[in-house]
Amino acid sequence: YPILDRLSGTIRLLVLSQDLHPEDGRLRCRLVVSSIDAKYEALSYSWGTPDSFDLKIWVNDCHFAVRQNLYCALTALRTTGDRYLWIDALCINQDDSNEKGHQVGMMDLIYEKAEQVLVWLGCRNKNPRGFDEWVHFRPFFRLKWVAHWKQLAEIFTVPYWKRLWIVQEFGLA
Repeated sequence: YPILDRLSGTIRLLVLSQDLHPEDGRLRCRLVVSSIDAKYEALSYSWGTPDSFDLKIWVNDCHFAVRQNLYCALTALRTTGDRYLWIDALCINQDDSNEKGHQVGMMDLIYEKAEQVLVWLGCRNKNPRGFDEWVHFRPFFRLKWVAHWKQLAEIFTVPYWKRLWIVQEFGLA
């Protein structure tokens, strides 16, 4: 991790490259130290439970393990050109409790100053939960709209909405 200057309030940004790593074709990124006033996008997402998928990306030419939900988000966010992102799991050294405390204290500003906050609800679930529990509402649904209501139910049943952090991430955007 590049060193942060706590007195000047710097943050790390993840630069997501459009190019995959030539060695193994994995996602390629680098971490840079930046002012909080820089142009960047912040990602609001659910970390998810620890998994055993062994998904890795390249960060500053080192393998870095990420959970499936973040891997899916990064894959979807790749565009032409470099993309500057603030992502808590990658931009904060999670093994340094002092840094983590300092950066968590800045998260309201980080989300407020971002050019935009990207909300990642997760990979699409093929069998949406929740809709079948609404049996008593079915008479009010026109048959042609049922697929849309199922999709809406899927959006509001993802784990993202159960996180308290969305108050500052989503609310300050």
